[in-house]
Amino acid sequence: MVELVYSLFGRHASLRPYFATGGGVRVYRGTQSPAADEPLKDLALLHHATEAVALVSYGGGVKRHFAGHWWVRIDLRDYVTPFPMQVISAAPRFHLNGWLHDFVPTLGLTWAR
Repeated sequence: MVELVYSLFGRHASLRPYFATGGGVRVYRGTQSPAADEPLKDLALLHHATEAVALVSYGGGVKRHFAGHWWVRIDLRDYVTPFPMQVISAAPRFHLNGWLHDFVPTLGLTWAR
């Protein structure tokens, strides 16, 4: 995955909000063949397949300097991919399509010189 991060303030500010965007590839892997006793089989079926799809990422957060060389960071990212049609298929009478959004909050602690 490749990302571009833009900070609103300079490197020496103690509070640094930022925005990030990027892209890459996500691999979906189905590990089982469709079975008669599969949960929710009336809605969708999982297949024993692997599918690589394009991934787009965007989000932002804030870094805060709090002591010496220590920083704390909190951010929220959305990883967006097309629906993996080879791994998950719709049951009869249903239709699957669109995009999957994976919202990921992160809290980090950094020591930097």
